[in-house]
Amino acid sequence: MNNISIAIKISHFSSSIAMISQQLGLEVSHSHYEGEIYSLRTPGGVTEKAYAYNYWEYRKEFVTTQWVQELVNDFIDDIVRVKRDVLKTIAQEAQIEFFVGMYHYSLPSRP
Repeated sequence: MNNISIAIKISHFSSSIAMISQQLGLEVSHSHYEGEIYSLRTPGGVTEKAYAYNYWEYRKEFVTTQWVQELVNDFIDDIVRVKRDVLKTIAQEAQIEFFVGMYHYSLPSRP
């Protein structure tokens, strides 16, 4: 089986997270605003840090044997191409990243 994540990540924007979601017509999967505090566990304990920039992410995750290229093509066709003009507008004031992550694992064989 493969665990596959495909995402659009938008950062360094000045508008609101809600505005990005509304413009794209997508429900945000993960987000934060610059200056929000988060906790980071370290060997020495817990440290608080502040996010350095605004961040918005839409992510789809799959656990499948389907070929990754098919999933990527579907994501691009269904989301990126359909929302191309909106993404271009957002890109004028933000950084946009297209992300694909995958790892493979095997299920234990049965005796």
